[in-house]
Amino acid sequence: MIMFIMARNMRRRNGGNFRAIAPRAHPGSILRGKRGRRAIRMMFDKVIDPDTLVSTPEGFTIGIRIPWYRALPLSTIEVGLLKVDGKDIPLEGLVFNLNGKRRTLAELESIVDETWFITDTAVLEVKGFPLERGSEHEVEAVVAVRPPYLKGGMRRVGHITRTMRAN
Repeated sequence: MIMFIMARNMRRRNGGNFRAIAPRAHPGSILRGKRGRRAIRMMFDKVIDPDTLVSTPEGFTIGIRIPWYRALPLSTIEVGLLKVDGKDIPLEGLVFNLNGKRRTLAELESIVDETWFITDTAVLEVKGFPLERGSEHEVEAVVAVRPPYLKGGMRRVGHITRTMRAN
């Protein structure tokens, strides 16, 4: 119902022509207005939480955020890519740490009773890829969500590359 009202209001603001604004809208979104586009861009800017790249004796950790505006069950989350300085990090070895629980990415598919809230930062633990403290690295991450309340199996992908200093 909310989407219908938003679409109706968009048509009113644009002289009844919904298609005239669709190509300029952010991909996969019909949110418009002064804050609509910025809010969506911010969700993707926060996929990699700033200042969370931490060097550990075994490798490193990095904080990621959910690229969505509502909390979602862990079963709807997919980490699709992690690269550091252009080198792919094997996803099979990553440990996903949220709410004090450590899990592999494969385990997330079956966790329907635990929620990732938008204010929480999940920590990905990477072993076997040591980073020197104080060094700068280009980190690329892809996190996808499939909100269970949207029909048609919509998949929203947050993809960002950020230069970070290892703490």
